[in-house]
Amino acid sequence: MAVDVQNTAIILMNPQMGENIGAAARIMKNFSYHDLRVINPKCGWPSEKAEAMSAGAKDVVENARLCNSLEEALEDIDYVFAATVRKRDMIKPAINSTDLSNHYPQDRKVAILFGGERCGLSNSELSIADKIVTIVSNEECSSLNLAQSVAVLCYELQRESVQGIELGDKIDVAPKAEMLGMLKHLEQELDRINFYREHNKRDSMLDNITNMFTRTGWTDQEIRTFRGIIRSLSQY
Repeated sequence: MAVDVQNTAIILMNPQMGENIGAAARIMKNFSYHDLRVINPKCGWPSEKAEAMSAGAKDVVENARLCNSLEEALEDIDYVFAATVRKRDMIKPAINSTDLSNHYPQDRKVAILFGGERCGLSNSELSIADKIVTIVSNEECSSLNLAQSVAVLCYELQRESVQGIELGDKIDVAPKAEMLGMLKHLEQELDRINFYREHNKRDSMLDNITNMFTRTGWTDQEIRTFRGIIRSLSQY
């Protein structure tokens, strides 16, 4: 079962260099991907350097979706892989790049999320992902260029060994936008009741809460039910 490239988005979070965006776009077209989303590019947008570097993939750059936030970029996404080279202190399913194709969920809108060149992805951004994917490389020199990372993961997804996740009975998994909306609702209520006794720990606690809720897929009905619980509790 092959990867559905029409249902796979490449998301670049805070990229710094237009050249890297263009190189990533060219790689995407090499493997027949066209859905590029760019969040807050530091090089400005549109980028002449990105278009120049894209070579035969200028159309991918021109049609790229410019987003102001990760939430906006994920509004129609069901499943997220986050690329990172660093081990994080969070309980999150993690796979090697060589195994990526075997974890690709069929019949879902999928995104692969890449961090910026300087800092990569923050813990808050990683907490939203369903799985972390790490490119297998030399531990003494493990950091890859942004476009190189896109190339490796696009290639891994296109390998003939793609099996896809065995989902069993089809489940109506809620889009990421609904999950993020529920988490924002919960965050507001926790702030209202002054849940965070130690305010310097608020952000890390929010990351942990987000990670906890995104480890398993929720259905639309489950999210509606939980939001109903939050609304009921907010009355007290």
